Amino acid sequence: MPAAEMADTLAAAGFAGVCIDRHLGGDALAAREAELVAHVQGPVLESSDGRWAFVSLLPLGARLAALPDAAERRERALHPVLVDFGEGFVGGVPPESRDYRPCGCRGTMTLEHWLDRPQRVRLALTLLAPERCTVRIAGPDFTAEAPAGPEGTTWERDLTLPPGRTSLVLTTDGEARELGPFLPAAAFGVRAAIAH
Repeated sequence: MPAAEMADTLAAAGFAGVCIDRHLGGDALAAREAELVAHVQGPVLESSDGRWAFVSLLPLGARLAALPDAAERRERALHPVLVDFGEGFVGGVPPESRDYRPCGCRGTMTLEHWLDRPQRVRLALTLLAPERCTVRIAGPDFTAEAPAGPEGTTWERDLTLPPGRTSLVLTTDGEARELGPFLPAAAFGVRAAIAH
């Protein structure tokens, strides 16, 4: 999640700030911290040894609270739609996967939220496969097909999710291949993103 989006979500939910352990991330973390500070435009407190930084979200929270959609932002931040990669998907994704979840020829994803009413979201699935294939996506009230291949393709759909769990079943005509030692075979990989 980009630093600006993370900060907006946390501030909308009522968080006072973000604590950063600078010993954890080198240049990548320093760049992310700089992006966060530039977006928040609030004070940064540092420990005497420079290891810890606290970026205040209070000024950002005040700016967001003044927007017309402040109540909706807070509600979304406190009741996010969660994605679970279930049966058929491989756990323990290696860092080089770029956040793709490998799947055999059939996998079940679950979208979950516990708000007391339906949520309208835009689901984007980026599909990656070693060879070109077709991935079928079946939801409770739709069936769609999307291409997958080595370059990765993105399929998007607006969904209205009822409270609770909504399952999507993904299947392919592609062939599953070994990913490496101690990992099951996979036919395609999926990266999911949800936007409101």
